[in-house]
Amino acid sequence: VFYRITLTVVDSGGLSTTVVRDVTPRVVNLTVGSNFVGLSLTLDGQPSTAPFSTQSVVGVVRTLGAPTTQMLSGVTYQFTGWSDGGVATHDITTPATAATYTANYVATTAPIGTGLRATYYDNINFTGKLLNRVDADVNFDWKTAAPASGFGVDKFAVRWTGKVTPQFSQTYTFYTQSDDRVRLWVDGKLVVNNWTDHSVTENSGTIALNAGQVSTIRLDYAENVGNALIKLLWASSSQAKQIVPASRLTPSPAVASFSTANINGASSNGTTTTLTTGINYDLTAGGVGGITSTADSFRFVYRSIAGDFDISTRIAEFTKSNSHAKAGLMARSSLSSGSAYVGALITPTQNASQYRSTTNGGTTQTVTGSLSFAEVWVRLRRVGDTFSTFSSADGVTWSLTRTITINAPDTMYVGMAASSKSNALTTVRFRDATF
Repeated sequence: VFYRITLTVVDSGGLSTTVVRDVTPRVVNLTVGSNFVGLSLTLDGQPSTAPFSTQSVVGVVRTLGAPTTQMLSGVTYQFTGWSDGGVATHDITTPATAATYTANYVATTAPIGTGLRATYYDNINFTGKLLNRVDADVNFDWKTAAPASGFGVDKFAVRWTGKVTPQFSQTYTFYTQSDDRVRLWVDGKLVVNNWTDHSVTENSGTIALNAGQVSTIRLDYAENVGNALIKLLWASSSQAKQIVPASRLTPSPAVASFSTANINGASSNGTTTTLTTGINYDLTAGGVGGITSTADSFRFVYRSIAGDFDISTRIAEFTKSNSHAKAGLMARSSLSSGSAYVGALITPTQNASQYRSTTNGGTTQTVTGSLSFAEVWVRLRRVGDTFSTFSSADGVTWSLTRTITINAPDTMYVGMAASSKSNALTTVRFRDATF
């Protein structure tokens, strides 16, 4: 980068002289690295393999980026911070002298390359008897046989969850071959949606992925009657079409145990009925405080989650004790009544995106929208310190309510909340939760 100044002088006799001068800015060398050689980092949104160096003009703002999770040579690495103290993606101003910025990671012991977590249900609505296991891949042609011992040959469903790690930074096409119903999400994007009864049908959708970077994946399948078949494949410009192999799939952890609490004395009559751990719950709650202002009073079913998450649930029934009763998903910094939190909640007539950005003295902020459907799906997503809340009529098409940024701890208490805002009890039936 430089400026060129050209000056030409002509005298009265027609003689001329031209002088050219180049004005060059001050540049320094920037090095972007990692404590593990070979990881992928970005500078101004462009991915490169660390370490790498470039020249930068002093005073110019650049953007550093580090994926929160990535995989290299079969090992998963979790981002912990930049050497300058910045968050995963943040701006820097080019200093007057050469500088090095290092992204720090830790190697995790999460299972790699073993397949996807599979939960089998003996009902097409993802309820009933369960079977949990890890499937190396999704490549099943049961025809008219049962998917597992103790299950019927018809009217069953399977949900596969985990993470997928591509080999190439390219646009991938994911294919499903199914008989009957199928939906596929990759990185939260609905890639395939054919929730109908049909004979063997191939559906597909595309999404851009980065080499070595982990993306979440969820595949829902339901068999009504007749033959049963489900397969998951992928392809890119460098990847031949194939069944997605176990070596590229990481299963979700087994469902962790959940705890329950009456926050701030939300009625000794509050109860929790666990129908399916981590999936289906019935909650009752009382207490005049509710979820509002500077302190909360509610029933909470929760577990600790470290780092990013994307969770959702269906509120199948909401017996309201008060027009200000609330139910939905919440992430809290602590279990104290005045804790900072973000909530994807509903009232009897509205969806509500709420948050309290600071603990002890902070005031709840709320954005609401009207509801026009009987059953409500709510969703809460965290990426770093940014939280997004959504609502939906079907759990497939989501409407963003709000995006919020707060200074949140790495590990938060995340779960389902119900409040009464009254001494009378509120009953909420949560169904099909995904954690």
